[in-house]
Amino acid sequence: MERGRRCYAVGVFDNPRSQVIEKLGLLRPVRRPPHWTPEFRGALRSAVLGRLWPQCRCHAAGFTDHNLCCLCLAAAVATHGVNSLDELPREALYAVPVGSLLHRVCSCPAHRRERELWAPDAVKWSQPSQNDVAAFTRALVPSIDYVVPPPAAEETFSWIARPAGGTVRARFYTDVSRLDGPSALLARNGWAFVAVDERGDVVASAHGVPPAWIVDIPGAEAWTLL
Repeated sequence: MERGRRCYAVGVFDNPRSQVIEKLGLLRPVRRPPHWTPEFRGALRSAVLGRLWPQCRCHAAGFTDHNLCCLCLAAAVATHGVNSLDELPREALYAVPVGSLLHRVCSCPAHRRERELWAPDAVKWSQPSQNDVAAFTRALVPSIDYVVPPPAAEETFSWIARPAGGTVRARFYTDVSRLDGPSALLARNGWAFVAVDERGDVVASAHGVPPAWIVDIPGAEAWTLL
């Protein structure tokens, strides 16, 4: 058993896709709930990598003689008191579902208890559509990064209070903010300044965003001084 586990681990980590898989937070959670065991984490890794071989996949590869769910087939054989699928009544044989991943996860009676314990409501109460197959069988969902508006392509400078003549002698206070991080996809840098004269009156203020090649707060602060 231990030898099999070592071979399994080597196989996973030799796969180039495992570099992405290992970044999944569920595989190395900061908090470890008692039910999220190494067996569950290994099953997730195997599912995401497409290493599961349900009966229909085995049949398509020529490894088996049929593509029916073996658990449902065994239940049908037991129900009809026969010894093999060849002895099943034709209508009973036709009623046995194809052993696909979607059937295994979402509708196989043999896994009803596991679904009641762990499955989301979308699996418990309805059959997912074909668009959901990857999500429910391999924990893969389409990226929605494209819905995030891109950052400004060029730097901006907008006056809030523009001084007469375009210049002013005053004390300048600058500020830089980074919003919606910490990921580079969502994070946006912005700057602002306000100029106060010796009487305490605001004589100038402006705001904007730094150029795209500035990706952190120190860089944005330096840009503000320019």
